This record gives sequence, structure tokens and C-alpha cells, in this order.
Amino acid sequence: MGAVLVTGSWGGDQPHVTSQQDALLHMGAFGTGNCLLKTRGYLDKPTAKDANNITIPEWDLLLQGRHIFIDAPTDVNIQSGSQGQQRRDLIVARYSMDKTTGVETVTLTALKGTPVSTGTPADPTYETGIIADGAIVADLPLCRVNLDGITITGIDTLVSVLLPISDVWDSLTQTSRWLEFGFRMQSEVSFTSFQYGGANRLLYNPVQRLIRVDLTPFKATVKVGRYQCYLPNNGKIWPSSNLGLGQAILDNGTIGREITLNTDGTVSIGPEINAGDLIRPMPNLIPVPTGVTITSTAATEV
Repeated sequence: MGAVLVTGSWGGDQPHVTSQQDALLHMGAFGTGNCLLKTRGYLDKPTAKDANNITIPEWDLLLQGRHIFIDAPTDVNIQSGSQGQQRRDLIVARYSMDKTTGVETVTLTALKGTPVSTGTPADPTYETGIIADGAIVADLPLCRVNLDGITITGIDTLVSVLLPISDVWDSLTQTSRWLEFGFRMQSEVSFTSFQYGGANRLLYNPVQRLIRVDLTPFKATVKVGRYQCYLPNNGKIWPSSNLGLGQAILDNGTIGREITLNTDGTVSIGPEINAGDLIRPMPNLIPVPTGVTITSTAATEV
């Protein structure tokens, strides 16, 4: 037939969109595997109605590009377990095609595993045929039912949620999202800031868990020990434990002052500051260590 316009009218009443065409379109857009779509009931899990019935939620699924619509919670019957034995059953969505009529159907089916009295039971085998290559039967495993004797001890969901493009885009754009927090000097008399230098701010990326240091240099007129020289001024950020932000350079070029973001949101310089010191905090990019929680309020997005 040559090239065919699938998304377009041919005129008249002749049907022209086939399941294979739609399936190939879905596979090109969403991948060739099997998945649960983020639509109705995607947060719901299969549950045991009783010892012999598993309820599958109202889900939208893709099986090799074929859209499966479960219009309401549906019960699937499993055989009773046996005392003293463990077993694993699978609940699958089974695609099949009648070779004579070409009619395609799907059913929710229980596959019984082999019971064992010792060790870990294995999952039953299921159909893995490739529909695009001509297979007339293919299974999409939905969940595993674990039985110990006649008791269902757990149900494992086996199908993963496919995130829509909007969610993926949001996650990608969030990686470039920075929150800005402004600071002021604790005292412009004791710690006189330079007109030119850093913007007197910290930037925080909550996805990448990175802090960018951009603090203004200052000249000290007092001698103090470790001191909270920078105070929150526009928004506030604080860690669950004191967090090192790198080093500050003295006017003579030596690196000898530590910068610390404190749990109260202030930034301190230490271990000491001498009168006359010119202190230049080094621009830096600091990864937040595992186990440290960052909290913030009133940030400005940049």
C-alpha cells in the first residue's frame, strides 16, 4: 500500500487506524516496555479481598504499546494455598489475538506458582512474546502474590509508573532552580563591607543540594574570636548542623579563616579576627553533606 496517513481522514466510512499503528506510535513515544500510566488510580495498589481473590485497581496500562483500560477495580481469583508450603502467584494482564478473526482481547489472569516446603518459591513463567514480531499472546505482570500456607503474606506491585512529559520537564527545570538569601554585616562599624565584591548572598539549589558562596569582603576594626559577622537580611537559610562554607583570604593572601553557616542562619568567620584584617570570603560551591537538612524561608528564586 505504501505510505499511509494514519492521523487523517480518508473520507467515507472506511476504517483505517489499526491497533498496530497506534501501538507503534505509543512505543515510539513511551518506550517499548510495559508500564502503568499516571492517570486514574495509579497510586492504588493491588489488595487481597480475601484468601482467594486479589483486587486490581482501575488502572491504565501500556503493554508493548497496547493501551489497557481497567474501568473499575477487578477481582482475580487465585487457588488456595497449601498448609506447610510457600508459593508465589502472578497476576498478569494477558493480551491475545485470535489468528482466525484477528480479534484482540485482554484478560486479567492468575498464574499459579510451584509450591515449596523449604527455600524461596519461584515466580511462575509467563508469556514474553513480542506482538510486533507476530506473537499472539503476551503477558504484563501486574503483581506477585506471596502465600505461606493458606495465608497471603504480601502483594508486590510489579508494574512501574511512567511519568508524563510534564513531570519529567519539571524535574529537569528544577535542577537549574536556585534560591537566593541575602545577608548584611552584623555591624558596619566593626566589619566594614567593601562597595565592590560579592553580592553578600548565599544561593541554594535544593535538587542538587549545593550552596554557592558569594559573600562581601570586609575590613575588621575590632579583635574578636569566631564571630557571626553576617546576619540574614533577605530570606533565611539554616542547616540542621553547622556547615562549613570554605575559607576566607586575608589581605596578605594567606588562607586562614573558616566560613561557617550556623544553625541559626548566621554566617561566622573564625577562629579569630584581628583589627585591621581585610577578609575576603572565597567564592565557592559547597555540596551539602548527607544527613544535613537545609531549611529556608522567604527565598528569592533566581
